[in-house]
Amino acid sequence: MHILSAFGAAVVGACLLAANASAAGVSLRLSSGIDFSKGDYGSATDTEILTVPLRAALSVGDFEFSLASSYLDVTGSGNVIPGGAGPIVTQRCEQLRRARPDLFDRFCRDRLSRDPVEERFSNSGIGDTILGALWSLPQATTGEWLVDLGARVKLPTASEAKSLGTGKADYSFSLDISRGFGPWTVYAGGGYRILGDPEIENGTTGAAERIELKNGATANAGVIYSFASGMNVSLGYDYLARSITAATATREAVLGLSLPLGDGGWRWSGYGVAGLSRSSVGFAGGFALFCCFGGLWVS
Repeated sequence: MHILSAFGAAVVGACLLAANASAAGVSLRLSSGIDFSKGDYGSATDTEILTVPLRAALSVGDFEFSLASSYLDVTGSGNVIPGGAGPIVTQRCEQLRRARPDLFDRFCRDRLSRDPVEERFSNSGIGDTILGALWSLPQATTGEWLVDLGARVKLPTASEAKSLGTGKADYSFSLDISRGFGPWTVYAGGGYRILGDPEIENGTTGAAERIELKNGATANAGVIYSFASGMNVSLGYDYLARSITAATATREAVLGLSLPLGDGGWRWSGYGVAGLSRSSVGFAGGFALFCCFGGLWVS
């Protein structure tokens, strides 16, 4: 069984189909959805990201193996790149002053004069591919607690030239726990992500120069209340360590609502995200449809 913290994710599935492959605890889940986010992430120009994810997950006993990708539509300055664990701030003034003085003149000098020239682009295409593995510890050893250990690898399949990805692989590891107390469920988790360093072309020499991204911790915590009618309300907090020295850590509050749709196992869910730090998203939101087949809860 998996931690019920879907509202804290960068992308939430919106239409899920599931099938029991056998009575031995093998199941296949497919999900797709939509997510929209907008914010300046501490830079001079807003970045808007529309994400349509596609995910397949195979559960075998206490293990889950997943494959995910997405379609992205990004409008912004190129300073913010979609990432597997959330947008990554990369081409900030600190890097541009050294490596791309031509872009520094556009994005930073005007920003300092409080009269920014919004050099914006709009690109779309396939996002990065994410491979995941999750182990749910047997409850015989964890008691009332649900404990998940996870690992993910982001493969750089998104176009670096279009600023849809960094062009480098990322790695992340996580530990999540949850426990029910009557109608309440509390959850918390932590992890660590390792970011590959992208490269940009020096505007003066033409040589490729590396942008050094910072590895760092991730964390989340929240509470879910389940009503007798089947409606769930959740409130959560997400944290991502800063990706570059000039940025701040990402801190976000997440509010979610989930409602049953009839007796067929379908549920409607929606969520909203508010940024709590300078380098966080301004706001984000999405919706979801969930389904359950053959007694298997798909989440």
